[in-house]
Amino acid sequence: MCRFQRPSCRFPSIPIQSNKKDKPPVVWFEINDCLDTTQSQYLIYKNSRIKTTPNTQVFQKHPMALNEFNSATDNLSQFETRITSSCASDASLVLLKAQLDEVRILWDKIAQESHRCKRALKQSESSALGIQAVQAKYEYCYLVYERCATMLTEQIEKASVPSTAPAPAFQSRVCSLPSVETKGLDKRRLVNSQLKILSNLSPLAQESVSALKELQSTIQGCLTTLEHCSISTENWDCLLVFLCSSKLPRLTLSLWEHSLQSKTDIPTWREMNTFLIHRYQTLEAIEFFQPSHEAKVGIKAQTCKLCSKETHPIRFCPRFLQKSVNERAAVIKQQKLCFNCFARGHQWKNCKSVHNCLTCKKRHNTLLHRGAPPSGSQLQA
Repeated sequence: MCRFQRPSCRFPSIPIQSNKKDKPPVVWFEINDCLDTTQSQYLIYKNSRIKTTPNTQVFQKHPMALNEFNSATDNLSQFETRITSSCASDASLVLLKAQLDEVRILWDKIAQESHRCKRALKQSESSALGIQAVQAKYEYCYLVYERCATMLTEQIEKASVPSTAPAPAFQSRVCSLPSVETKGLDKRRLVNSQLKILSNLSPLAQESVSALKELQSTIQGCLTTLEHCSISTENWDCLLVFLCSSKLPRLTLSLWEHSLQSKTDIPTWREMNTFLIHRYQTLEAIEFFQPSHEAKVGIKAQTCKLCSKETHPIRFCPRFLQKSVNERAAVIKQQKLCFNCFARGHQWKNCKSVHNCLTCKKRHNTLLHRGAPPSGSQLQA
């Protein structure tokens, strides 16, 4: 014959506040007695073999409701005792996650059995007291579940700190700080150091992937450290966006302003942080497709054809000035230069210069005038 078992975990005699002022408060031993009374009623119904009453039919339909509920609550209490008595520092990350999944399964079982038990008790003679007893034990078990889940979650976060740290390539050298969980750490000095880093950010001189990564990771690293020190940064958006914007190069700053949906609303740091990540990822992609041997574009100064070392124009060349007029004309003709402006690419007939010979006003350079030698001022024409 199936019998209900008495709950192995007895509740302490702590008064429970009643919702109605005209009734005395219920204590834990009264709840336990109520559970025992409900179990006794089921045994009376089963032994008397009364098949016609609704109460008997309900308990025959759910004969193990109370027993399963008590068993589920006992399992949760035993689980709490087991994890609190074990050494948490020796537990691995895999074990902690498995225990967290286990306590969630135990709580789901309690919630399921509590629902079944209440549904069965609604048709019993002492439905009010029975449901109240089950609800009280259900609420107590929720507190146990909450304690276990919180403790396991904190241990998982501590054990996950080394594995979830960002890769060295994305770390800022100024944010290589010890863990905030270190015992005896001076949080005030740590907070001041992060604020000093934020106030001393260096402006970026050029569009550089490494520089943008450094700026983004430095600011984000400081915010993470401040949050670990229980410093709220939820309302720092305007300050962080201003500090970061003032350090950006001109092109990146222009792209940031262009990306804003509204030019009047205050952007958030999350928006700027996302923009910075996308920006340096774009620069990385551009650098990947650019050939490493690509030559730099520059303007090379032309050297004098006569000196081969100097970069002065031919009209200032000492060797050119030492020659006679006929020799000068021969040099200009040989190098295919204009007889008027000494430029390459056109003839004197097509020269667009407004200057002519200062001696005869004809369409040739003063240095090529056949006649009286030009004066010192005329040589500069």
